[in-house]
Amino acid sequence: MTAYKCLLYEVKDAIATLTLNRPDRLNALGDTLRDDLHDAVLRASADPGVRVMVITGAGKGFCSGGDVKAMNEAKESGTACPIGEKVAPLRDRVLLACAMRRSRSSPPSTAPPPARA
Repeated sequence: MTAYKCLLYEVKDAIATLTLNRPDRLNALGDTLRDDLHDAVLRASADPGVRVMVITGAGKGFCSGGDVKAMNEAKESGTACPIGEKVAPLRDRVLLACAMRRSRSSPPSTAPPPARA
């Protein structure tokens, strides 16, 4: 079983619950949370026992967005990278995971609708 630093992962009754777990930072996407979330989405998508994914946040906020404090610290230390290098790959990975999940679903019925009386 994969353990995550900033995310709680649980599957029960075919429901995967992914809990963003950085309540001290209002679950801001920083530290390992971005990668943890990506991995957990792929993991749930690949699990045939998972029918539903619920993403929630620990504490009083779901997700405050990017970790601005950490971004500022990186900028001041000269270790920051351009925002496009962070956002685009994550967006693409999440879209890929969602597409994989949809491809696992059964195709829509091609049967004609029932006749009305």
